[in-house]
Amino acid sequence: MKLKSLILLFGLINYSFLAYSQTEKDKLDIYTIFLNSFVSDMVVIRDSTVIAKDEVRIPYQEAVSKIPKLDEEGFKDLFEQNKQKTLLNFENHSQKKIVLLTHSCYKDIFGNDGGWYKYYKTFPKSNGLVRLSNFGFNKEGTQAVFFYAYLQEGRAGVGYLAIYEKVNNKWVFEDRDDIWVY
Repeated sequence: MKLKSLILLFGLINYSFLAYSQTEKDKLDIYTIFLNSFVSDMVVIRDSTVIAKDEVRIPYQEAVSKIPKLDEEGFKDLFEQNKQKTLLNFENHSQKKIVLLTHSCYKDIFGNDGGWYKYYKTFPKSNGLVRLSNFGFNKEGTQAVFFYAYLQEGRAGVGYLAIYEKVNNKWVFEDRDDIWVY
């Protein structure tokens, strides 16, 4: 009986990995590496992907002048993949405590009253709010590009364009550059 249970459990674990497409696994791997790079133990993230107006305006020639290894197809795919918002889910995939901030919670905190005071009262261990885009991939699937923003009290924040590359079947951070700074 224990052997059957163990085989069933192994099958379920194996099936859970097969439920993701390779691209979805790649996205999750990169997001996990990215989130684990934060110094603080808690990371608060908007619960859906988004690209800001400042990020949409950047032409490829400007981006590649800042990040020379940036693949043009991946950069184009970045905008294609971000035409629609995607809900994020990092459950059990990071060493950090991840808090996904819903749109209604965001409106409640930053709406009429409170703002950053209310935010830090709600999330006292947070160093700020993170916003992520979907990824664009080059044709070979060996380079991923995405935007992320790190926002803090006042109009303090920075938006980055970052690339990760697949080396020996593992994703590694390659480069980033700030696209906008408040």
